[in-house]
Parts: sequence; C-alpha cells; structure tokens
Amino acid sequence: MSTRNNNFGSVGESNYLARQILTYATIAAFVAMIAVLAWKGRGESTSPETSKDAKISVTPTQIESVREIGQWEFLTIDVEELADTTSTRLLGSDRKLTRIYYGTLRLGIDLSEAPSDWVKMDGDTVDVTLPRVTLLDKDFIDEARTKAFYESGTWDQQAREALYQQARRKMLARCLTTENIHIAQLNAVEQMTTLFEAMGYPYVDVHF
Repeated sequence: MSTRNNNFGSVGESNYLARQILTYATIAAFVAMIAVLAWKGRGESTSPETSKDAKISVTPTQIESVREIGQWEFLTIDVEELADTTSTRLLGSDRKLTRIYYGTLRLGIDLSEAPSDWVKMDGDTVDVTLPRVTLLDKDFIDEARTKAFYESGTWDQQAREALYQQARRKMLARCLTTENIHIAQLNAVEQMTTLFEAMGYPYVDVHF
C-alpha cells in the first residue's frame, strides 16, 4: 500500500494497484519456488498410502525460503515537509531559512528478526509469528529533491543540518503513527495469509 500527498504534512493514497500487483507477483514467485523444492524433496519413494495418511507440516526448506524475503514492505508513505529557522542579530536584519524536504517512509517487517519458531503447525493451522512493524529505512529523506523555499543571509552547514533534523522529526511524528502501523499490520496479515494459503495450507493464523 502506498500513500502520497501534495500538501505540506498531509498524507493521501496513490499507486496502490501497482504495488499490490508487484506484491502478489512476488508471492507467486516464492510459491512456485517453494512448490518445486517441496516436489523434489518428496522423491519417488512416497506411496499413495503414505500420502493419504500424512499430516500437514511446514518444512524447514519452506520456512527458510520465506525468511529469505528479508525486509517486507507493507506501507509506503511519501510526504513533503516545510521546515524553517530564523536568526535574530543585534545589528543588521534578521536571517531566515526555509526549505522543503521530501521523504519516503517504508513501514514493514524484517524477517531476519523473526524468532526461530516463527512458523509452526498447530493442528491443521499454520501459526505465523511476525516481528514488529518498524521503519525499514532510517535515511528516508531524499536530499537531492530538497528545495530552498526562502533564504536570506548566510547559513553554515551546522544550521542546515539542524533544519534537516527538524524536518526529519516532523516526518516521523506525522507518519510513524499508531494508525499507520496498524494499517501496515493489516496488510502484513493479508499478504502472509495469501502466501501460506497459496502454498497449500488451508488455515493460517498470523500475529505479531
């Protein structure tokens, strides 16, 4: 899921369909890979009687294949932020610096942080425990797109860095909210459920 805004500090939805297509294409590719590995692992020694009485289980190969996805993004937020600072001098006119910053915050999970038993069977249900949703990339401001909205006087690098950090804090406060984390969690549950159901497991329980 992706969100985008055209006003400073606001967030709106866009590119949702394209990202969903990409997500499900990725899921399909992993399911195909896992299916091939599982088929090879069965060999020709499995008899019809064994197949009939076999219990559903999650193989280490399947677990490792899913874990190799690594970081999985479930919500993308594109945001603009205006930050400014003013310096008052005893002699002469005041200085002011106003800049526009653009950032892309990606919320998701890192499967390398999942516990060792993050996927296990509970009867006929696959129990999936995911690591917490977090910010995947801490360097989310695109400095190449930063624009000077207004600038008077001379400013050193320290002042510009302070303004950058001001914009970064505003973006985090605006986007890393309980609501957005909840949306990312819902997307994670939906996509993980789709993945394991496509692998042939009829019941899937996903939680954090």
